[in-house]
Amino acid sequence: MSAYVVDKATIDAIVHAAITARSSFGPFAYYHGDQTLHGSSCWCRGRHDSRTPWHDVTEATASAVGQMLWDANIASVNYRYPDTVGNDAALPSRKGHDTGVSYTYPERALLLAPPPDVGFAAKQLSCFNYQTCERPDYEQSEAFAFVQALREALLKRLQTYQSAPWGVAEYPQEAVSA
Repeated sequence: MSAYVVDKATIDAIVHAAITARSSFGPFAYYHGDQTLHGSSCWCRGRHDSRTPWHDVTEATASAVGQMLWDANIASVNYRYPDTVGNDAALPSRKGHDTGVSYTYPERALLLAPPPDVGFAAKQLSCFNYQTCERPDYEQSEAFAFVQALREALLKRLQTYQSAPWGVAEYPQEAVSA
């Protein structure tokens, strides 16, 4: 496998997708801490008390979440290419990347923008996940928990998901794609 540092625009798109993925329980949130719910955006979120490690993604937390994602991506690239550790100029990226720059969510530009298309957001999330999965501890990371929860939230935005029955006694013919 190979890995590169994703562009800031990729992180912007992912964070914007999370901010706009609100549910009836409130802002999009992901769970990281207890392995039994790792990466969950569980419907029962409202039943957890304030001591559980849920992380809301809002305009107020967007920059911190984006930084967490970017840091995980850079750590993955550093793991894959050990010669890049401490050598920012050697980090592979598509447009060049300055790891000394902190991530800042572009609130003014995206705050009023509609939610991104589900397919577009899912593709950016898949790109990020692929470029960030090099470390052996990735599946225990906060970034992985975020990715899993946002994937689930995006899936629930699909119209066919919303209209599908919850469990079936018989496989319906209309569920077969042409």
